[in-house]
Amino acid sequence: MKNLLGFSAAGEVTGESILFRRGEPGMLLCAPERILRVYSPLTGEVFTPGCDYEWEPGRRTVFRPAGSRMPEAEWVMTPPGTPGVVVYPGKNCTVMPRGRNGMLIRLGPPNWYASHRVEVDYLTREALPSLPEPARRPERFIAKLRRREKVVVSVVGDSITVGWNSTAVVQCPPFAPPYIERTVADLRESFGGEIVLHNHAISGTGTAKAMELRDRWGADHADLLVIAYGMNDLSSRQPAEYARMITEIIQAKKALDPESEILLVASMPRNPDWEPELYIPHGEYAGVLHGIAAAREDTSVADVHALWCAIQARKSYYDLTGNGVNHANDYGHRIYAAAVRNCFPEK
Repeated sequence: MKNLLGFSAAGEVTGESILFRRGEPGMLLCAPERILRVYSPLTGEVFTPGCDYEWEPGRRTVFRPAGSRMPEAEWVMTPPGTPGVVVYPGKNCTVMPRGRNGMLIRLGPPNWYASHRVEVDYLTREALPSLPEPARRPERFIAKLRRREKVVVSVVGDSITVGWNSTAVVQCPPFAPPYIERTVADLRESFGGEIVLHNHAISGTGTAKAMELRDRWGADHADLLVIAYGMNDLSSRQPAEYARMITEIIQAKKALDPESEILLVASMPRNPDWEPELYIPHGEYAGVLHGIAAAREDTSVADVHALWCAIQARKSYYDLTGNGVNHANDYGHRIYAAAVRNCFPEK
């Protein structure tokens, strides 16, 4: 059986993402024993070994030879003054300024990264990255799932939790859902009960927005409140202030619904090539969430950050991103979904 990231215990990997950049090979998480399929998730086109891609058994490297039909990014970073680009925050912007060495980072259009990547199915004997095991799980919520009782989930978060840049949100094939919808759909299928989802996430927001929306998510009286902030707080709040804001949201929820539980989602990191002189790893902010959860019996952490970093250590950030800067692509949303779903065991 495969988890939501497409890993099976037998070493089968499904739908691993690669964005080929001109002149550079693609890297897989593990060395395949056999590649089963390389294909475009956008068109469904299956590519031919030896003609469209080359690979040697025992190596993680996949090459795109001349004449390949596989999509290729001419560039993901380009010098200022490149003709035809529109710099953020311009209307219909296509590049983000302040990349490493003054370069511009490819930002869009919204479906650009989706249209340029491929996916790979393969078999491997190497150990795949493990899903992070939470120190504590939302046990009351899980018990209700197992009894097939109706449960309500409320979510607050930023643009990643809205669903950017999943193909469902950018409206291109394969129209894969954002991570929170993917996770809840799998819980419904696995447990068989009714799960009501209220997603109150808003793009461009941080922890302060959750308190402004308190009447909205408070009216849900949810069994589980998912708090998924970090990407935007990183640039505006020190870890101690971030901890205070997260704690304030939890306390507000518990004042309304004392029996409810909390799931904190530790954010993916942003692109280290963007504003490298200002880059602060998200690890300290993930640690804040673990500290909050350790002090409370009603709070758990889905450590997306740890899983993302384990995968990014073996792959390019551009294989995982949907906008080159701070959003996940479909595969990145699967990383999120796998980490969150692992907090709710069936047995």
